[in-house]
Formats: sequence, C-alpha cells, structure tokens
Amino acid sequence: MDNCKSAKICAYVSLAFSAVLMVLWICNVGGPKVLSLDTFVGVIVALLAIIVTFAIAWQIFNVVEMRNRIRELNKLEDRLKKQEKSFDQFNIISSANMNRLAGLSALQAGLITYSFKFMLAALNYEMQSDKPTHVDYFLGMLEDSAKIITPNTKFDAEEYELVVSYDKEIRSLDNYNLIKGRYESIYKDFMSKVEKEEEQQ
Repeated sequence: MDNCKSAKICAYVSLAFSAVLMVLWICNVGGPKVLSLDTFVGVIVALLAIIVTFAIAWQIFNVVEMRNRIRELNKLEDRLKKQEKSFDQFNIISSANMNRLAGLSALQAGLITYSFKFMLAALNYEMQSDKPTHVDYFLGMLEDSAKIITPNTKFDAEEYELVVSYDKEIRSLDNYNLIKGRYESIYKDFMSKVEKEEEQQ
C-alpha cells in the first residue's frame, strides 16, 4: 500500500512539474526570446524524459509490490502445507490408536485372529507416522496373538484378505527394514496356522 501511495505521489508531482513548465513556456518567462524549433524539440524531449522516468518508477514500485505479495502467498502456502501435514499425522496416529483399542477388545473377547488383524492395521499406521515410537509394542501384540492361535484356525475370507493387504502395505514402507526380521517371523507363524474360509456364494 505504501508503494502505491508513493507511486501516485510521483505521478502527481510529474504532472504538476509538466504543467509548470508548460505555463512558463507559454508565458515566456525571462523576457522575449526567439522560439526556435530546436528549443521546442528540447522542451518536448525533456517533458517526455520526465514522464518516462516517472512511468518507469511507477512500474518498479508495482514490481516491488507484486514481489511482496508473491512472498506473502508463498509463506501462506508453506503454512498450509505444514498444517496439512500435521493434520495427516494426527489422522495416522488416531487410526493407529483406534485399531490398537479394537485389537485389545478382540483379544479380550477371544477373537484372536481379529485381534491380529487390528494390531496389524495399527502397526501399519504406526510405521507411516513421522515418529513410530510404539512399533515394539505392536510387534509384541502381534506375536502374542500368533502364539495363541491354534493350527488350522478358520479365518473369515474378507478379513483374511485385509490381513494380506495390510502386510503388503507394511512391506512397501520405506522404513520396513527396521522391523523386517521380527515381523516376517511373526507373520509367517500366523499365516501357517490360519486357513481362509471358503467365500459364500
């Protein structure tokens, strides 16, 4: 806003200066003089130079103002990206906690295969967070669930496919190597004991 005001002031000063020069020229201040073509051209060129100078100054002020606006927009975009990332992390952590609670409830109800599925989902979300601090806890819950399951346990086909999909997602994560050895042992033990039920037609 200050730059715009300065530019307007410069334009007004330029206009006033031009008007004063025009009046002085018309009134022939300083005594009678012979007005030659060179003098006339010189006055016109001077006036044009002044106008062009202030026009350029106006554009410079506009460019500065535009750069300031762009800088402000970039800062706003950065803040929005940070807020979006923070919101995504909140959703990931919330999903991990909800699946953890569902897994504990299923475990208390004796639904061991479902407990494993929920804990696997919780591990998946936990591994996607910026600071996966509860990985050992979820791995421990998975291990306990896998140990309790007896061989040839029937597992609902739809839930079975969910477990397989969670496993694929976990294996595709960049930080998968942090849990690879222990996780694969637990998952292999679990899958060796469960059988997918036949899908109902």
